[in-house]
Amino acid sequence: MHFKLHHLVAFIIPTVIPYALDVDLEALPWDHLIELLSSEADNFHFASQDAWADQCVPIFQREGFPVWNRPPYKRFLEHGSNYELIEQSNGLCADIFSCAWKHCEFHHPDEEIDEDKWNLPYVFVHPLSVSDITASITFAREHGIGMSVKATGHNYVGASTDKDSLMLNMRRYTKYSSTSLLQCSGVTLRKTAPRKERVTTEELRSWACTVAKSRNTKAVLRVG
Repeated sequence: MHFKLHHLVAFIIPTVIPYALDVDLEALPWDHLIELLSSEADNFHFASQDAWADQCVPIFQREGFPVWNRPPYKRFLEHGSNYELIEQSNGLCADIFSCAWKHCEFHHPDEEIDEDKWNLPYVFVHPLSVSDITASITFAREHGIGMSVKATGHNYVGASTDKDSLMLNMRRYTKYSSTSLLQCSGVTLRKTAPRKERVTTEELRSWACTVAKSRNTKAVLRVG
């Protein structure tokens, strides 16, 4: 079995980073962390409710603000893709709209929302290397900051955007595979959804290539 590193990071961090509630986040030496990160990219940002509202809200507004934990239990985007969310530069858009608030409790963005109800990190880092990850974890441990890890934002309890945490957003991290690219030429494309049982490797490849072709891509890369 093969794992993506960002999935492994998500398993490890909750066991090694204590969550502190009484840290003066504004007073921390963030410049020191920035100096330790890869210099070739703009990969450190302070999280912003305004940026979340400007970039994430319009996507969900287009969908009628789907709510996952009450009727009609509409969870996912119907007129777009999760990729639209995770590609937003603010790094905060999660798959569940209401998880921007504590306990994933839904609030309409036009409401006056108390500060203590928000569930967004204080800063986020787009690590580009292992050293970026270790520098962030070390900084968090030294200063008693909670950490969260966001890959695609599919955490349905809001753990990928924990309030006032230092978030590792793994979107830009290099992805590796134990296998080569699977070219889609000659693969039979499918119009039906995958079966849940006894699926063959050839069927899996054909469904993956069907999705790839819809995105104007000629190959797929196995990562798990």
